Amino acid sequence: SVRRREEQEDHNRTLTRRARARELTYLAESAQDPLLALGYAIEVIEFSPDPPAGRLVRTCLHRLGAGELEPVTRQEALRAAGRFGQRLTVAEWSRGPGPDREWRLGEPDWGLAIGEDGQARYQAGAAIAMPGPVVAAACARGGVACLVTEAGQLALWQLAGDADQPAKLGERDLGVLVACVAVSDTARLVVAACVDGKSGTTIRVLDGSSLAEVAALPFDGFVRDADVSTGRWAAALGHDRRLRVWDLVTRDVLCESVQSLGVSRIAFDQDYVMAGEAGTGAVGRFTVDLDCLEERARQAANLGPAAGRLADPPG
Repeated sequence: SVRRREEQEDHNRTLTRRARARELTYLAESAQDPLLALGYAIEVIEFSPDPPAGRLVRTCLHRLGAGELEPVTRQEALRAAGRFGQRLTVAEWSRGPGPDREWRLGEPDWGLAIGEDGQARYQAGAAIAMPGPVVAAACARGGVACLVTEAGQLALWQLAGDADQPAKLGERDLGVLVACVAVSDTARLVVAACVDGKSGTTIRVLDGSSLAEVAALPFDGFVRDADVSTGRWAAALGHDRRLRVWDLVTRDVLCESVQSLGVSRIAFDQDYVMAGEAGTGAVGRFTVDLDCLEERARQAANLGPAAGRLADPPG
């Protein structure tokens, strides 16, 4: 039938494109000239637009001397610094607070503070009742806060508003140490980096309303920081300061850095992950979208703008 013939033709085209992508990958990996290698890597994207192609391009950019973080504007840096200031990680908590002996998170109007004893306060000194010392916390726009105790007891609170006391929105006992938490800007999703002992860490993505688990993403080693965007991506920064980003629809790794980024904090900003240090602004941005990565690679290789994806490999 016509449909079966078309399906077979599509299958044959797919096999041909994959074969061409493998050939170009070998050429990129074996090329002595870094610029030539990058050119081959860009062609791989045309035939196989998937995470391995992005990893190859990042590796070739690194060979060419281009860092994985791009410069940012002052406005982007301020946005990232604000996002960094919305979270307290276990790594920061273990080092202790500053001279005022507490961490202040989020907007000043929220008045959220975590003392060195793990006591959380709201506005004019009102204590937020938690079953143990708070060692990780995060805020979101609208005054939603996520607090986690040393034993892994997580609770969501509504801080914004005229009420003198915060309102508890939900709670869940994760049962393990949580290295860091983050809340999406709309408070629809919560991400918690749960330390699973020898097996590493599980990045658990929770629904912001019910705290039911949406995804469980494996990660090797300790997590310094994590973030989640509204319904799209989750990201984690490892102890080795390498970044990994997941697609929350497929649960697959979308992209990852090929080297240490030399930062300790991350935050989503549109098609990028901002990376830097808390209190000092953003150092740079890491490209998540493959089209944006291809455009950057073309600029580095001086190839001009992309003409669009190829429909079929040349015969």
